[in-house]
This record gives sequence, structure tokens and C-alpha cells, in this order.
Amino acid sequence: MKFDSKKLTNILILAALVVGALVFLWYRGIAPDLRERVGQNTGLVDISFDFGEGDVLIVEDVNFTEGTDLFEFTEQIARASDLAFDFEDYGDLGVLVTTIGPKENGQDGGKYWQYLVNGEYAQVGASMYILQEGDEVEWLFTSDEQE
Repeated sequence: MKFDSKKLTNILILAALVVGALVFLWYRGIAPDLRERVGQNTGLVDISFDFGEGDVLIVEDVNFTEGTDLFEFTEQIARASDLAFDFEDYGDLGVLVTTIGPKENGQDGGKYWQYLVNGEYAQVGASMYILQEGDEVEWLFTSDEQE
């Protein structure tokens, strides 16, 4: 049997093209789905802390990893901003944020921390709320009751 180098070269080129096409299709089709399933997609969220008397810290367009809950996100932002942060864990009932920065629940005539997402008061605890792309989160230190 005679060795045909031209035929072998053609086979190798064809194999490289097939492999390249498969990698391209995988990257365009499967890879985004895989990243989504393992929680690697990120989005942007705005968050603000209203300490009262016009003292507001606003942090815009903060990246978050898909599946992140608001409690975890708030703790990360507070600590990155050198704000004190404390909470009480009530197990299955969730986590209650008790301190952000200089303000602790019960101070200033019975004020406490509440949060709103997209202008709506919370329906669940911060540890139960999963962030969504484009959310606008407001933490308010207030004695006002939820509407």
C-alpha cells in the first residue's frame, strides 16, 4: 500500500474544519445555556441606603451573580463601602438586617431598616428575595409603616 500524503492532508484539513465548526456551534449554543445553569450570568442592580435626614448612599450598576439573594448582596455592598452591617438569623423565617452603617434598629424613636424593590415594599425577607436584572433596591431607616 502506497502512502498518499495529499490524501492525508485533505483528511486532516477536513477534520480541522469539522472540529472548528463543532466548537463554534458549542460556543454559540451550548455554552451560554451551560453558564446560565451554573449561575455564572450576571446582571446589574442599583442599591441605595437612606439613613434619614438627607444622608443617602447610592451605588448604581452593581454586578451580581444570578441566584444571589438580597441579603447576601446587601452585606457585600455594605462591607465594600466600609459600612457596619449586622443581622439576626431567624432560621427558616429568614434574616433580619439590624444595622447598616451608623443606624441600628430601634434608634431615633423606634426606626428600623426596611427595603423596597422597584418602589414596592418587601413581601419576603431579604434572604428570601432573589435579585433580578435591573432591580432598584432601596434600604430605608424609617419608622413609617409599610403601605
